[in-house]
Amino acid sequence: MGGYGLKTLVLITGIISAVVWMAPSLVTIGLFLLVVPGLILMIMPTVFVYLLATLLIRAVLPLQSWPATAAALAIVVALGFILPQPLRLIHKAQYDSAMQPEIVPGDPVRLAGEVLVINKKPSHDGALGGPACDALCAALLASPGVTGVTIRNEAADADDPRQKHFRLDPGKAGGSAGPNKPEDIVGHLPELREPHKKGEPLPARSDRQQALRQAVISDWTIRLATSAGLSETQTAPAADFTITITANNRAHWNPNVDRLEVARTGQPPLLRRSLVRQRALAAPFHFGFEGMIENAHFVIGYSMLTSAPIYPDFDPLLELLRHTSLAQAIPDVAQSGALRSAVIAALDKPSASQAQLNLAKGWMDSLEYKPAPEDLALVHRVIADQRITGIRTQVNRFYQKAIPPELRAPLVARILNPASDPQERSAYGKLLSKLPEGTFAQPTGDEARILADPVLRRQAAPFIERLADQSQPGLAMLMQILENEIASGTQWAIQRPVIRAVRRGLARLGPGAASALPRIEELFARPRNPLANLSQEADEWRFTMARMGKPVDALPFTSGQKPESLERDKAQIRKRLADFDPAWESGYSY
Repeated sequence: MGGYGLKTLVLITGIISAVVWMAPSLVTIGLFLLVVPGLILMIMPTVFVYLLATLLIRAVLPLQSWPATAAALAIVVALGFILPQPLRLIHKAQYDSAMQPEIVPGDPVRLAGEVLVINKKPSHDGALGGPACDALCAALLASPGVTGVTIRNEAADADDPRQKHFRLDPGKAGGSAGPNKPEDIVGHLPELREPHKKGEPLPARSDRQQALRQAVISDWTIRLATSAGLSETQTAPAADFTITITANNRAHWNPNVDRLEVARTGQPPLLRRSLVRQRALAAPFHFGFEGMIENAHFVIGYSMLTSAPIYPDFDPLLELLRHTSLAQAIPDVAQSGALRSAVIAALDKPSASQAQLNLAKGWMDSLEYKPAPEDLALVHRVIADQRITGIRTQVNRFYQKAIPPELRAPLVARILNPASDPQERSAYGKLLSKLPEGTFAQPTGDEARILADPVLRRQAAPFIERLADQSQPGLAMLMQILENEIASGTQWAIQRPVIRAVRRGLARLGPGAASALPRIEELFARPRNPLANLSQEADEWRFTMARMGKPVDALPFTSGQKPESLERDKAQIRKRLADFDPAWESGYSY
């Protein structure tokens, strides 16, 4: 190949390389579509660099035509192998220096006394800037013989806010303080991390994991309520054992080290498990490609030196459960039954203490998102017992759609309960709003009391929409509530839940609310619309007016709206009218 042809190739590959370097997602698209085009685009920057170097070296060689090109290319390829070697040797030396001998004890290390956990990674910081008692801390505290746990972040000293000491204090039993998600330790158990065995039913492992998570939650619930609460202090006593967890997996050209060490404080390690990875400059030199469409990019080519398989997974908690006494902290699944029995006993006992009643919260937490059919009756008993407060999170988790009719009276009672806060009343009002159509056609005295009380009504605002079950009497009350809110002059953020609930009630009534349509139109047309503070809320009111009988083509849309946008909005309203679902929700309809 002559010099002209080589220059042409350099120009073509240079242009293509510039394009794919600035838009690397083209490579990903090429790989997805036809594979071969993607591979060609992927190697183009490397080809360009080698051809450019060939052109430059050819210019100084005492040869002509194709022999000069061949000789120059051979020199460039040789340099591509030779030049990376010094850096490869440096990277290999860094990798070797990061390696340490693995230490696996013959028998599990028995942890006892005070345990210091040094986290050489920032992810263990608590939400307020200090370490939290996480699943590992909880498992250590539950281990026989362990008296306290100190969590310390890297480089923290004895008085540093990045250190906290945790212990179980019998004097704080029945309090609210406890570890953060102690049940998460279950996901690291060796029996649940091993590959599925041939013939093992896939649901069996999932059911086992769920049962163990329930057991851990139950165990901690009983412990905190009856025997000891969680105490934390800034200072810590001297440690008997030290657990050091190192996680450094963000370095590009330096060693990435994940390591677990367990030792008696001041003595050689009893357990050491490591995963070391190091990028080494590739030979021959080339450009690599990483990422998908959203984060595709070129990198300098490298090979990975690793002490484990190519896709390693280092889990320090798994290693602790395998090689220390930490596994003894996992209770038997029968513990869930013990908590359930304790909850029943508390419900049956008129003089039960608040700590005993609070066992119900932990039991409901242990059920997570799907109570078994045999547990639903007990869940209903808990909801009906007004001595147990602060369970809105658990109740919302169980009943995200259908609400059993038998919960009507207990939820109403919880709204009236003086111990319920505004957030609880709002949650219970929303649950009531999901009961079957017509449920509140004949409201009880307690339900009427909620709707007549301005404070309770505002706090349980979602319940207001179910005035629609009462037809015309309900319409009159909906409009009266709306007028009262508009006249109150309170901030929109306070009015919004009530006005939204009124709107949803009018939409439920549909043509039955036609008599209120003129007033709604008049309010909506005001320069300062008291019905909506956002364009999306205005859209919901247009739909509601259409439900009340206003023709879609006559709805008050925004002036100056583009014809295609207007027609799209009308088509959407018509579709919602045809498929009307009173329970439908969006970010602006509730």
